[in-house]
Amino acid sequence: MLHFSGKNAAQFYQLLKEQHIDWTIFSCATLTRFDLAYSRFLKSSDNITVFDFLIKIQKRVLEIPRKVRFESNDFGVILKIGSRKTVDYVRIYKKKHKNYLRFEHEFKSKKLKHFYALLKSSQLDQFEKLLICKVYKHFGKILPLQYCYTDWFIATLRPLATKAFQFNADQSGINTDYIKPTLVGDPMDLVRFIRFLKFTRNLDYQTEILDDGKVIFRVFTFEIPSFLANEARNQNRYQIAKLKTFFKGLHKNIVIESFQDTYFQSLAAVPLARVYKQTKPGQPLIAQVWITDQLFCHTFPFYLPDLFFFKLNKHETNVRIHVVQGFAIHEVQKIFYILKFLDSYPSAISHKQRTLIKQYFINVVQIIQNYNLIENRYQTISNGIFESVSELTTRNISEEFVIFEKIHYHEMHA
Repeated sequence: MLHFSGKNAAQFYQLLKEQHIDWTIFSCATLTRFDLAYSRFLKSSDNITVFDFLIKIQKRVLEIPRKVRFESNDFGVILKIGSRKTVDYVRIYKKKHKNYLRFEHEFKSKKLKHFYALLKSSQLDQFEKLLICKVYKHFGKILPLQYCYTDWFIATLRPLATKAFQFNADQSGINTDYIKPTLVGDPMDLVRFIRFLKFTRNLDYQTEILDDGKVIFRVFTFEIPSFLANEARNQNRYQIAKLKTFFKGLHKNIVIESFQDTYFQSLAAVPLARVYKQTKPGQPLIAQVWITDQLFCHTFPFYLPDLFFFKLNKHETNVRIHVVQGFAIHEVQKIFYILKFLDSYPSAISHKQRTLIKQYFINVVQIIQNYNLIENRYQTISNGIFESVSELTTRNISEEFVIFEKIHYHEMHA
């Protein structure tokens, strides 16, 4: 038996990727086990101890039910789930004098025959995709996702699960991780930009390559009314003027950052956008927009229904932008600070208006719930104390409330 572990395993896999392995040596071999591990470094902001987190995992696993036990050795305290004889065997522990929490998964199954065939045929993209889906699907069943130590897991699982999950409702939603707690410019411009990206996917474009091939742009040219028609908006002068202003301000008003790609932080997503008249009188205005090609290759981890499709009043619009901003964060637990939101209004609003705004929040949560994007449980916060509630009302969300994103790991196929 050959057993590659630790740095030896990493080196073997690197040689395999570089096609330096002579597979004739392994002509009669079978793959019996494959291990994956992740070290999550501890942070000063972690709001629960490692041991308490392991207790939470144990409680969740016992509900499945599944074999789970604690063990102490030179590593410290280890939580073991399953056994060396089961298909999936998990160990979670913090090494003594090490500043990380270690997640280890051992995979043993007849299915490894297929994985081995992918390795030998150098189909490594497919091999990694299937293996990660398999392991993450298992972790999704046993890890309580609302705690800080699973942030690494959620960041990878969310786009995988979102891509695999088929929504029953129409596919008119917004996929985005662009929306941040602090926005530059008009927040509605960002919403329009996200919907504009969706519109461009069905357009023809030209390609422009700059900086010796390092930066590639897609150049879209189209009639402005076509975008309005796609949005089911009236093609009147007011709407066209608003859209014209939007396109002219794209290159300076849209600030793009990414969870996973630091290059986006310094790259102008829309370096050029202009609007001009056609040569013949009476013809529609033409827009030409340059968008970085990488934007279309990016994995979008969030799915939200289009909350801005219908005409909304000022308060409804503000609430929905706030909800989208609060939803598009790493954590499964989404906290909405109602009191701060109401107090942020530049002018005083009446008690009746405050109640109505709270109802707008509840309405949006219900829409998201109908799309099966959040758990059917809520929490309210008053004076820093969390309380579980069966429903949200205008009375119990006076200060803050919490919803929990639903990660559809069970829809992933491996």
